[in-house]
Amino acid sequence: MEPKQKKDFVLPVSIVTESDVSRLIFELEAIEEFFLQVKVRRAGDSMNLPRTSPAMEEVVSQNGLNLLKDVDRDKLKFILTTIRTKSPVIHMSFSNSPNQKFLEKLISWMRLNISEVIILQIGLQPNIGAGFTLRTNNKFFDFSLRQHLNQHSQLIIDELKKGLAE
Repeated sequence: MEPKQKKDFVLPVSIVTESDVSRLIFELEAIEEFFLQVKVRRAGDSMNLPRTSPAMEEVVSQNGLNLLKDVDRDKLKFILTTIRTKSPVIHMSFSNSPNQKFLEKLISWMRLNISEVIILQIGLQPNIGAGFTLRTNNKFFDFSLRQHLNQHSQLIIDELKKGLAE
């Protein structure tokens, strides 16, 4: 009989930023607090289980976890805390806010090609025009229209002068 393959944790593509991970941790702590209160409540007191967000439901279902089990809650909290503190972070700046669908496609590609638990930090820089800038811990890339125009400024000036001379 072969040993079972250990299943890696799957971070859904809807979880893009460090804030998304922090919200999941906060939500998990609220659920944990609920179970602590259940243990010390008086008989007859009614308590409502905290609602879980669609993001939490997606994390739980994709990883086969049960939030009613202490061991699964502890495991999830450890994993999420580790992801928040140790995952590679890429800072990307756009001229305006990218929509969620675009971010999910982007993070899906990054998790497939770079790291399964990579996190994005999204910033806004309206002065870049179009495109984006990307920064890691030790690299910076500028794929903006501003940068492209700066690189070709002499060509633009020459063409404008040529057009005015005609």
